[in-house]
Amino acid sequence: MKNRKGFSLFELIFMITMIFTVVAASRTATPEAMLKTFEANHKTLVSAYAMHQAANNGEKPKTLGDLGYWIDGGIDAIQNSPEGAVYTFSDGVIISTYTDPSGTVYERRYPSGN
Repeated sequence: MKNRKGFSLFELIFMITMIFTVVAASRTATPEAMLKTFEANHKTLVSAYAMHQAANNGEKPKTLGDLGYWIDGGIDAIQNSPEGAVYTFSDGVIISTYTDPSGTVYERRYPSGN
C-alpha cells in the first residue's frame, strides 16, 4: 500500500472548479431580486425628492443630480442598478424604467400625477 500525503493534481483542480461553480451560482441575481432592487431604488429617489423639497421650501429638484445629496453614495450608487434599469428626470418628474430579462417593461413615476 502506498503512503500518500496531500492531494493529487486532479483532486485540487476538481475542488477549485467546484468552489468556483458554487460562488458563480450564488452570485446570479434572480429576476425577482432585480425587480425588488429596481423598486427599492425608485423608493430611494422618491425619498430623496421629498427631502430635497423639505430642505428647499417646497422647490422641486431641477435634475436627478440634485437628489444625489440625499442618497448615501450619491446618485451613482443607484444609476444602472439593476442591469436594465434607467432613471431619468423630466419637468420635475422622476421616471424609473426597468426592462427585465424576459422583456417586460416596468415604469414608475413620481410625482405620479404628472
